[in-house]
Amino acid sequence: MRFFAFLAVALPTLAAATPTSIVPRWNHGDSDTMILNFELAISQLENAFYDEGLRRFDQNAFRRAGFPNFARGRFREIQQHEREHTDFLREAVRESGADTINRCRYRFPLENPRTFARASLDISTIVAAAFTGALGHLENREYSVANGMILSVEARQAGWVNSALFKKNPWNTAFDTSLTFRQAWTALSRFIETCPPEYEELVPPQSTNAFPRLEVVCRLIPGQRGQVRFRGVEDCERRGLYVVFKTGMQEVRARLQKDGSFIVPREVANTGANFIFVTSNDKPVCDENIVAGPTLYQFDFSSYDN
Repeated sequence: MRFFAFLAVALPTLAAATPTSIVPRWNHGDSDTMILNFELAISQLENAFYDEGLRRFDQNAFRRAGFPNFARGRFREIQQHEREHTDFLREAVRESGADTINRCRYRFPLENPRTFARASLDISTIVAAAFTGALGHLENREYSVANGMILSVEARQAGWVNSALFKKNPWNTAFDTSLTFRQAWTALSRFIETCPPEYEELVPPQSTNAFPRLEVVCRLIPGQRGQVRFRGVEDCERRGLYVVFKTGMQEVRARLQKDGSFIVPREVANTGANFIFVTSNDKPVCDENIVAGPTLYQFDFSSYDN
């Protein structure tokens, strides 16, 4: 089918053409196509983010923000990556015979090039976690391979921003984090205003039904008291809720007190990007026990691991 010809021509670094019999035709509820449409939705968000940010901030703005001369050029390269990811995924969905997702309306924190770069780091980190989580659900091997090719680029983008521009860690722990579709959408929801109604039919069930928003009230320092805010926080102690920090294969948790305060676990020190959840019990995080979140928080560390 034309999808794999497109893969070979438009994205020659990804793969050679593949026999047309590999690509299944779409039926309503086809899981692979729904996953591709979900990934198309978040790729469209990235595409819109870089288009708006680079349209707003020119080279002089990046220089005034204290970034090196090469910074904006690298972001233009990332912008091109996201255009190619979006084109690739849209063509994959079309070739399956399904309708493609239309763009949502977005809201991006673009006060200056530094807030743009910080949002770029967050978005790339979340998207990499979403594509990692999708690997366990894709049945078509070629889709799975292409999915891995995209997520590795997303992870490199996040690493470049945090190391080259912010002089922090280019990676987190020895393992990247995996999120479910719904968890990833929740983490991205702060950038989303509204989406077309057909999303519910074209993406995995419940994947765009975001969990309640979770906010970190103050800077989190391992071993010291922190605080989060979410709907129902005033009742969290009676309900026996936990705050959970997830990065790579590690989950550490602490009991919440009635005002949403807790002692930040010492284990999160020097672990980089953590996804923070509130859960209803002390079991591993899953969609069934999430009360709020996730939200992304960085426990940055230097090349001396401190």
